[in-house]
Amino acid sequence: DNLAKFVPTDAHHRSVKALLDEGYVLLLGEPMSGKSTIAASLALAAADLWQCIPVFVTKPDDFTAHWNPDEPKQFFWVDDAFGQTQFDPSLAEGWNRIFPHLNAALRKGARILFTSRTYIYHAAHRELKESAFPQIKNSHVTIHVEKLTLKEKERILYNHLRLGGQPHEF
Repeated sequence: DNLAKFVPTDAHHRSVKALLDEGYVLLLGEPMSGKSTIAASLALAAADLWQCIPVFVTKPDDFTAHWNPDEPKQFFWVDDAFGQTQFDPSLAEGWNRIFPHLNAALRKGARILFTSRTYIYHAAHRELKESAFPQIKNSHVTIHVEKLTLKEKERILYNHLRLGGQPHEF
């Protein structure tokens, strides 16, 4: 249902560019800012446009279990990569351990998207070995809801009203 209401924003366009240029994007934002909706639209686009196999990953071990080095067209969506509501140090440690695998997957043609709440990523940032996976600091997009254009806000409101489940009187 959320994808039916989806409006491509600047953050969406920048995420697409990062995936095309780097094969990786870290999508940051505050709670309910649209990270997962943008990620879902990118996963759908990856399946349609690039014939990628979308794989939803929740922890580092899921990535290593599902990555197939002989299948270059995989799209990995890692939602809440460093914790759902607070930073989980074990996730940062796990990603540090498999950064070489992420690099190999990117070289083989996989595309990878991480989402994280901004404050959680800032806590995780101190624990991450960015030198082992430089894309994590070089290829990120932050959603700034307060900076949406008037046209984007109008379209989002229109879609939510048109496709929402509110009573007709509303």
